[in-house]
Amino acid sequence: MGRTVTQVGPFRACIDPSTDLIFLNYAVPVWALGTPEETREQLERLREIFHQSGRRLRFEFVDGIWPGLPEALEQFGLELQFRVALMACTPDTFRPAHAPGVDVKPVSAGDTEAQRLFHIIQRQAFDAAGEASPEELAQIRHQIRHGFWRCFIASLDGLPAGVGTLVPFEMAAELAGVGTLPDARRRGVAATLSSSLVASHFEGGGGLVWLTALTEAARAAYRTIGFADVGVQWNYMETDAPLHP
Repeated sequence: MGRTVTQVGPFRACIDPSTDLIFLNYAVPVWALGTPEETREQLERLREIFHQSGRRLRFEFVDGIWPGLPEALEQFGLELQFRVALMACTPDTFRPAHAPGVDVKPVSAGDTEAQRLFHIIQRQAFDAAGEASPEELAQIRHQIRHGFWRCFIASLDGLPAGVGTLVPFEMAAELAGVGTLPDARRRGVAATLSSSLVASHFEGGGGLVWLTALTEAARAAYRTIGFADVGVQWNYMETDAPLHP
């Protein structure tokens, strides 16, 4: 199944049942907060929803739009993870990139070996480890088959080098999970991967791609293919909470 979306008061819980990656599981505000008492009750309900799915309650929201939310989350026990740059690209600003020696290919729903390789590269690029379980491979395959994810693998001089994912939302899409293996960094792999994913969205009639960039180096790389800063995103998350999926 695709991402599960549950409305709780002014908040929307977005949970991806196929993965516990924090960047794909979060809550967002969609309209103004109520009273402090109402907000606390809603946060309690959100926490229940996340814990039932084996996830920690986590929030993403744009700075300056939701007055009182940071204070409410901190009083509820969530901690600020980080502030990240929010960037966006449109067909008019997009500048395709293709670094020498870099080849990018999509992962199809029928290619189990490519799905396994995608999982391995992704985990290694983000300093994790481990092979994909049959359940994880089935989930990746389902996400790709139903269009919830577009997954690409990049090679550098014929060797696996990086991965990236596009998460479509009708005319818009989020670019996420772009990672490069340590030995292949600073060779244009991420820019070429990102360019291919963005191009696939625009070629299909999409009008906007957005992302969050953790570092200035990442922001600089994304600017080279047409992304521009549009704001700052705050990420809050509970820590050390017992989970009961």
